[in-house]
Amino acid sequence: MSRVPKPTDISTLLRMLRFEHDPRLAKLMEEDLRWSIKDMDSKVRGRALSALAATHIYKDVDPEDRDAQAVFAALDMWLSADSVREVDVAIVAVKEVELDAVKSAFGVPLTQREDHYVNGAYFFMCEAAQPGGRPPLKVVITMAGRSGNDTMAAFLATVFTAFSARLCCLVGMAAGDEEQVSKGDVLFGLEVVDFKRKIMTDGGEELDPKPLAPSQALIRDFSFFRPERMGWHELTRQTIFNTVAEFSDIVVPVAFDPATYCPGFKRTRIMAADELIEDDSISVRAALAGPARRTSGAEMEGSGFAVGCSEWGVPWLVMRGIADYGRREQDSRPKDWQFVSTVAAAACLRTWLESSHFMAPR
Repeated sequence: MSRVPKPTDISTLLRMLRFEHDPRLAKLMEEDLRWSIKDMDSKVRGRALSALAATHIYKDVDPEDRDAQAVFAALDMWLSADSVREVDVAIVAVKEVELDAVKSAFGVPLTQREDHYVNGAYFFMCEAAQPGGRPPLKVVITMAGRSGNDTMAAFLATVFTAFSARLCCLVGMAAGDEEQVSKGDVLFGLEVVDFKRKIMTDGGEELDPKPLAPSQALIRDFSFFRPERMGWHELTRQTIFNTVAEFSDIVVPVAFDPATYCPGFKRTRIMAADELIEDDSISVRAALAGPARRTSGAEMEGSGFAVGCSEWGVPWLVMRGIADYGRREQDSRPKDWQFVSTVAAAACLRTWLESSHFMAPR
């Protein structure tokens, strides 16, 4: 067996060097590490030597010293910067307001700096509890920054080259069919329909929507999910109240009262097309997308997200909050429900993660 440790093994060795109670064993480990460093490539060698130097500075300090902990956390991040980090759940938002909402719902302070940075993308780490006393789930939150199915599919390459996830979730806002949902309601996508697909015939254009579905195990699990009975409303209300109280730039509807907010939850189809709908045609498009089970919402990233996750072999789901009805009001598209509806969607996802057995080890 080779004595050359991988970069992630170096991090483990450094922690053992720092906290090991037997000084003789610590010395042997340090000598072994020094011997191994000479056989590493130059890039890893430089990192290992820098980390080893920091170990000499900090190994005698109190293990509870926060400054020392911060140094070692930064070293861990640095040592693993070129390797894929394992998480349980990756959550992807599209716009800044959605990122703020997801972070708020998962308890990540909006002033917190990113934990990881790759290719222009910021990643924020947090945890979600699990039922049955199991260890918490490792969660990473990020933002694509631009709308569109093609942009989302491309962005997933950045996500999955940095993180290996057991589940990837697209969380954000959508336009809704007013005949089926209200502003602030949350949709779980039983199917995401690629609505832009068409067949050009002699008689003109013929719609050819392509449905994309999460795994049957996921759909089955959500059939048992009743978020209203599991503290979803309370989590949503408290998150909105706390965030609005702390940050004056957060936009909510006029006279909105978090204490009375009771969003609905619906398992349904979601349309995905690179079209920003502002012509009040949601209900018409919903009927065209499939009369057997009408579509309740429309957005612009779901199909690219579904295909991208499938290409990487990562299970996926789409959770959307209804922010508007796909029409202009007073010469502009309303944006006052964007934060609120996305908080509701993110809180719904967190409620599911903390109550479901889907993520249990198999």
